[in-house]
Amino acid sequence: MARLFEVLESRRMLSAAAIKLSGGTLSVLGTNDQANVISVALDTEDSSRVRVVVNGAAQTYAAAQVRSVRIVGGSRVVNEILSSVAVTTSVVGGRLDDVITVGDGKSNIKSGAGNDTVTAGNGRNVLDSGTGADVVRLGDGDNNIKLGSGDDNLIAGGGNNRVMAGTGNDVVAVGSDTTTGRNTVKGGAGNDSIVGGGGLDRLIGDSGNDTVRGGGGNDQLNGSSGNDLVDGGTGSNSIVGTSGKDTLTAAPRDRTERNAYRVNGSTKIEPAARSNVDSVKKAKNGGGDEFNVRKAIFGF
Repeated sequence: MARLFEVLESRRMLSAAAIKLSGGTLSVLGTNDQANVISVALDTEDSSRVRVVVNGAAQTYAAAQVRSVRIVGGSRVVNEILSSVAVTTSVVGGRLDDVITVGDGKSNIKSGAGNDTVTAGNGRNVLDSGTGADVVRLGDGDNNIKLGSGDDNLIAGGGNNRVMAGTGNDVVAVGSDTTTGRNTVKGGAGNDSIVGGGGLDRLIGDSGNDTVRGGGGNDQLNGSSGNDLVDGGTGSNSIVGTSGKDTLTAAPRDRTERNAYRVNGSTKIEPAARSNVDSVKKAKNGGGDEFNVRKAIFGF
């Protein structure tokens, strides 16, 4: 009798969660009755089966029939979602503080409102983090990321990452000095910190007092409006401060400019209206070149 009750209860919970495999898509719809803990993964005892666990109740499906996974958490409850099957995966979170983890492969994630934690493996990930102070960790791949309002923290691996940050004091790091992807990042309103990788990056601080660091590679950096700190890092970079009182750090081969003002690697300032320049510091670089501009502070 107890065993029969467990089976019936398991079926009731799975039914409430609305699990369905149709046309190769395994769909899991969470419930708003309670916080959801949802897991979709290969069965550890039989890798030919996909095991779905929702709030402790389990069901398996033939892995060969699962070509994509779609998970929708409850909109009014906290969702903890894990999908590690290496197929195209779609996840939609709710309004509260969700934890979403997906494995390698192509993914499309909408974490929704709340202070969410999102982790995705290697692959082509598309993410809309929604509102809230979100923490996002993405693996290597061509990631397309939209951060909503809130103080978000994003680290994306190597690849061609495109990031549009929203309102808030965001921290964004894309690639690393050993990766060669082309990253494009635009910080939204707020005091953002943006760090590029080893490839050809285009990093824009947007409004606010931003810190923009190019890292390795030949980068295009623009602090945009606000009192920004822009550091080209290694490589031949183009550095723009625009409006505000900006601190620009340039290597010998970098070109730095604020509208008509340009600081060349030969330490010339063009054109001649130097009265608007607060200070220019000249120093030897590690290669022994005698007069290369390392830092210029513009006040406008």
